[in-house]
Amino acid sequence: MRLFNIALAVIALIGGLEVAWAEKRVALVIGNSSYQRVAKLPNPNNDAADMAALLSKVGFKVSRKMDLDHTAFRKALQEFGREAEGADFAIIFFAGHGVEVENRNFLGRVPPRGVGRR
Repeated sequence: MRLFNIALAVIALIGGLEVAWAEKRVALVIGNSSYQRVAKLPNPNNDAADMAALLSKVGFKVSRKMDLDHTAFRKALQEFGREAEGADFAIIFFAGHGVEVENRNFLGRVPPRGVGRR
């Protein structure tokens, strides 16, 4: 929750900036609430919807993605990388599970069966 509040403060600051030139502002907002092997999370999709609305309000072109599997997650990041080229501001917001097992990160997904289990 603290990170979410910091993000809101940064966005409010960006939204309040007065600039004499047109800015390209892009954002990728991902909310993953549903997973194959764990209970559905109640908040990520709601947090992502709120963040997408806020970013749109302050002038960002938002790409909002929900409940992505690993392949779709990677594709969304690649597409956003192309969209962000030449942008004045580019933001990625992710809400969902983030797991690290034996120094390996599994953002947005639960590690495969057997990994990290003893």
